[in-house]
Amino acid sequence: MPRRKPKTPPMCSCGKRPARKGHGWWRECKECTAAREARRNALEATRHTDQCNAAKVLAGVPLRYKDARLTDFKGIDSITVDLCTGFRLFGKPRTGKTHFLAGMAHAAIELRHSCRFWNVPELLDTLRCEVQENTAAVFEQACTVQILLLDDMTACRMTDYATERLYLIVNHRYNCLQHTSVTGNDWNKVDPRLAGRIAETTTEVSL
Repeated sequence: MPRRKPKTPPMCSCGKRPARKGHGWWRECKECTAAREARRNALEATRHTDQCNAAKVLAGVPLRYKDARLTDFKGIDSITVDLCTGFRLFGKPRTGKTHFLAGMAHAAIELRHSCRFWNVPELLDTLRCEVQENTAAVFEQACTVQILLLDDMTACRMTDYATERLYLIVNHRYNCLQHTSVTGNDWNKVDPRLAGRIAETTTEVSL
């Protein structure tokens, strides 16, 4: 009986080294395996970045703050996103309050939490339009999204309507133990009932 010739090992995908033999099959060399894993990790990182950028657009984060991070602020880089407890920042204009909220949005999206960023005057205008159109999609989203970020709460005139709408949203989230973060210039302009709900569910932050 003629003796079988040993099989010639196939070349690896790199074309330079013979593939090493595993448990009954031929596999690519260690270098090619490492290169393939690196390509896959890079593709996953790119896909995750694209998903985060798309999520930030849907979350309403202003384009100016698309690269905002909590790590941009010295001394508060230990702040983490909690689904129950939010933050409140009130003080002079141009101190980084909107930047901070945008950084919160980015951190929440990185953790795959649903998030919505609203400038309060714009939110109230949208809610007025909803009343006229007999819809409530934005109101329901503001009440149910995991993390709600309300920017410039005191930038609008706090009419009875504005106070009522904001109280309904904040109170619903208060009862459901949901994260709500708020910024504004003058804490004393906030309605006492609304301020009480916000104070109980947020931690004050100074920039």
